[in-house]
Amino acid sequence: MCEPSTILATQLAMTAVSHYSAQSAAVEGAKRQNNLWIQNENNARTGAVGNFRDINRRKDQENKTTTQKKFDKLIEGMRNRAAIKTKAGSTGVGGQVVNQRLNQVTRDESTARTRLDTNNKWKQAELNSQKDASIVNYKNQVNSVQKGEAPSAMDAFMGMAMDMGMQVAGNYMMYQSGLPTTTANPTGAVAAGGSTAVAGGGTVVATAQPNSYIDWLKTGKYYP
Repeated sequence: MCEPSTILATQLAMTAVSHYSAQSAAVEGAKRQNNLWIQNENNARTGAVGNFRDINRRKDQENKTTTQKKFDKLIEGMRNRAAIKTKAGSTGVGGQVVNQRLNQVTRDESTARTRLDTNNKWKQAELNSQKDASIVNYKNQVNSVQKGEAPSAMDAFMGMAMDMGMQVAGNYMMYQSGLPTTTANPTGAVAAGGSTAVAGGGTVVATAQPNSYIDWLKTGKYYP
């Protein structure tokens, strides 16, 4: 039969191996999860950057288109005013009527250019909203995969120490429960050279000093 010390040492060794294996598995699992998170973040970032690039291109195109259309309206107004002046000179019409026509062309030109600016502002705002939505989508995609977190080495060590401490405590309780119960010897008689004495009423009384816990671990015996 194995001594208690051998049994306890085996239990402690098995506990150490179990905790080490669990910690190693947790660390490897965290690494795999982190790799998944990195890949997912890269995919999300690539998609967001692509969306930003497309949106910025559209914003630039809208600005250029608006600028060109405003310039076209400016040229159109200049031509219309020149035509009015040419026609007035050839027909001899002038004064109030010509000024009213010229002012109307200028107002029409200004209104058209203002409308182009307003429409462009709305388009720019819509595209900016799409950029904001792209950012939200990026964050949601990143948050859809959690980072891996393994227990720290200190936490793992503390957990192993607690389990080992409980095993030692349980072993000591087994030692305590196995000690013989000592009762009082009413006669005070002690058998010569023996570890027990017989009381007057026939009760067997333990008289030898039991082994310490350490000695019990070594020998598995409660008495020398």
